[in-house]
Amino acid sequence: MENAPTAFSNESAENNRNYTCGTLPLRVDTVVAEVLALLIEGRDLAGMEAVFEQSTVRLSAHIYYLEKRYGWPVQRRNVAVGTKDGRVVEVVRYWLTAEVKEAAFNNGARAWIDPVKDARASRRKQATKCRATAAAKNAARRLMRETDPRQGDLWSAT
Repeated sequence: MENAPTAFSNESAENNRNYTCGTLPLRVDTVVAEVLALLIEGRDLAGMEAVFEQSTVRLSAHIYYLEKRYGWPVQRRNVAVGTKDGRVVEVVRYWLTAEVKEAAFNNGARAWIDPVKDARASRRKQATKCRATAAAKNAARRLMRETDPRQGDLWSAT
């Protein structure tokens, strides 16, 4: 995050920073690409939303990739949230500043966002087939773990 604002600063022109956007991922059918597209379009994201919308429990890892591998200055803040079971928990929300989003659109992000949305939508169409494949793999694993019925129990009298 080369251009990220510092918490404590004595810059003379604090509001005149050079906000630059990072590079866009080449593969458009990935979760990282979808997360970036949503951030550029102005969404702020939290981990639990990503579970249901992007089918990932690793939003923080994808944010890390966007920052370290692609150079995006993603902002974050902790937010208190009340839970269904009566607790208050802290969750992290991620977003891009208006200046970074503007720089991204000026660098052609719109032409990249549309193919990302299309690629992710076509990937989601494969969900039923993938669930069936996963169920078959898990069934095969269960069969491999079962004991041969002729073997018997080590501690039984049989």
